Amino acid sequence: MCPFQPARRPTNVRLQRDNTYQSAFLLALLITAATHAIAAEPELWREPPGVAATRVANSSALDLRAGELLQLRIDTPTDLRTRCRLVDAGQATIAELDCARMTLLALPSGRYELQTLSQRDGHAETLTRRWPLQINDQTLWLGHTLWLLAMLLGIGSTVLWMRRRLRRILGDTGALDALVKQRLAQLESTNQRLRTLSETDALTGLANRRHFDEVLRDALARALLVDRPLAVLMLDVDHFKAYNDTHGHLAGDDVLRQIGAELRGSIRNDTLAARYGGEEFALIAPAKLQEAHDLGERLRKRIEAQVGVTASIGVACFDVRRDADEAALIARADQALYQAKRAGRNRVQVDGIDRVDGPEAEPGDLASPANDTFEGEVCPAPPQPEGWPDDELTASLVSATGSSTKETLASSGSDRTLKPS
Repeated sequence: MCPFQPARRPTNVRLQRDNTYQSAFLLALLITAATHAIAAEPELWREPPGVAATRVANSSALDLRAGELLQLRIDTPTDLRTRCRLVDAGQATIAELDCARMTLLALPSGRYELQTLSQRDGHAETLTRRWPLQINDQTLWLGHTLWLLAMLLGIGSTVLWMRRRLRRILGDTGALDALVKQRLAQLESTNQRLRTLSETDALTGLANRRHFDEVLRDALARALLVDRPLAVLMLDVDHFKAYNDTHGHLAGDDVLRQIGAELRGSIRNDTLAARYGGEEFALIAPAKLQEAHDLGERLRKRIEAQVGVTASIGVACFDVRRDADEAALIARADQALYQAKRAGRNRVQVDGIDRVDGPEAEPGDLASPANDTFEGEVCPAPPQPEGWPDDELTASLVSATGSSTKETLASSGSDRTLKPS
């Protein structure tokens, strides 16, 4: 059997429901009272001239310059008696204001506070609202202006300093550029002197053997390219060893020096005279066969008359059918020189001509070749004008064609078998 349990009292549900309603009603009353209390506080509005009024939040600071007009109004609830006042930083009252329309003008610079004091029936007057007010002195703007002017002055001074510095740098750069140009000119002059020294024989002042070979190589290529005549003359002093043995080497050097001067004074600008080696000289002339012979005869007579020694000269004219390269042309001129030596010296011998000109020879046309091994003239004279080509044609063939003399001969259509240089 179950133990005996006393019966519980029934819960009063209606009573609990009534208590809940009462609590909610009281809470609503409190919220309404608080809202009414907040809404009942004074509100500050700023009314700039010609602009709609704007509400100023509670405790928000107001900033204005000294002498600036400030128009305000304060809206207060009807159940409150409210008065407005302006106090300074020490909370001392400066002026009582009309809350409905306040105009602040020409206030001294400083910190102020706008306050509202409200009173309800049966209650004491209390401070309800306060808004800080800052009046800025106009001298601050003057200070800002002075600061701006100082900053502009500093910037201007910096710009002037930079421009002056830039001018100095540009001046130094110009001086450096002039110095570099001067050094380059000196270097070019030095290089030119070195080039001249490397191409000149120190004793005679004529071109040396290396320069002669370079000029002859290019001259052959140009003569082939433009079909112009070209002659080589080889000159050798007669009995020079005996002269050195008799008069000494210094006297022999003086003879070579005088011959060099005579050669320079007896040739045209388009003719090159060079010391080939020892007492032997060589000339490159843009001349036909007869002209080259006459040049050699004139040089022989001038050397004999001015220097007091005799010379033998061999002449050869470039022919594409006989000269595979410059060495072949020099060999033919040298062979003519040895023929002049064997014939008695002090004479001009043309390659392939059996007659030699000397002191006893009479001027006139050259004789025919002794051994005609090919058809045509010994030195074909093309119909073009005499002399070197124009500047454009006198450029180096290597730069003009990109090939050597042998390659140019091969490209000209010659059917000769080219010999190595």
